[in-house]
Amino acid sequence: MREHLISKITHRDRTLLIALVSYRYLDMSQIQALFFPSQRTAQMRISHLLELGLVHRWKIFETNFYRWPSIILIAPRGAALVADMTDLRRNAAIQQAHLAADRRGRYWRTLSANWFFVRLAEASPRAGRNGLYRWLGPADLRPDDDGLGLVTEGCGIYLFPDGDVVFDLDWARADAARHWLRRRLDLYFRYFRCSSDPPIHHVLFIARSERGERRLVSAVRRRHRSWFMSYHRSWVTTIDHIDREGPLGSIWRYAYSFPNEPEGWCPPDDDERLSLEEFPKAPPEQVDPRGCIGRPEWWRFQPRELGET
Repeated sequence: MREHLISKITHRDRTLLIALVSYRYLDMSQIQALFFPSQRTAQMRISHLLELGLVHRWKIFETNFYRWPSIILIAPRGAALVADMTDLRRNAAIQQAHLAADRRGRYWRTLSANWFFVRLAEASPRAGRNGLYRWLGPADLRPDDDGLGLVTEGCGIYLFPDGDVVFDLDWARADAARHWLRRRLDLYFRYFRCSSDPPIHHVLFIARSERGERRLVSAVRRRHRSWFMSYHRSWVTTIDHIDREGPLGSIWRYAYSFPNEPEGWCPPDDDERLSLEEFPKAPPEQVDPRGCIGRPEWWRFQPRELGET
């Protein structure tokens, strides 16, 4: 049965199925932006995967029967196939597929956060060492058996000619109750502790409003006093700034300055906003930039299948 299904799908289809396991939910416009040259091509391939029973499709309607792009998620049969193609545990992958299908009322946060990564890939140049090279979804990140329970909306590596920006994304949590927000921040600080030679890692906090942005900045600064050995750098912006200027624009406020910043990098003023390119960067890895997500046939130039761990 496994060989029969694999013979009916392409390399692109396999990468798409692995992406659905990793990211849980992608709508049709996101799938087209990442994998297909046109809407018609995307619809035809998704219809083929539906006929094989590898994916599910949700049709989303609002008042007056306005229809949003359909949401696609992995089916248990597709999750089992992905587990066979990668080193995922088969039972765990199938269970995750059932869990995603049961959370119809909770998909919006994940889908919105996925839009950030898709827009980041779309805004990237199509040439040179510049683009989103790695995107790991919630299913790939820090299982609960690590004892911390920290699962973010995604983790990415963005390539620049002079270095890489490695980041986690935390989407629209600033409006939560104060004690819950404090607990969430403590999870980040506890996870990113390091006593010597810490790497450069960023956490991008997205707030729904300017008020939420101010809450996040002040909360990060207060909590950092108790976690001075945590090495991640916190950056804050709003959904409105992303919509107006794009994810690569000068939209990020630096929430906390370290006593010893990287040599040659100067922290911005309190109200100054920087772009992703102006962040302190990790040393560049030797990778093929043709594998940056969103470029033509990018999946062929990645060293391993998307989402494989």
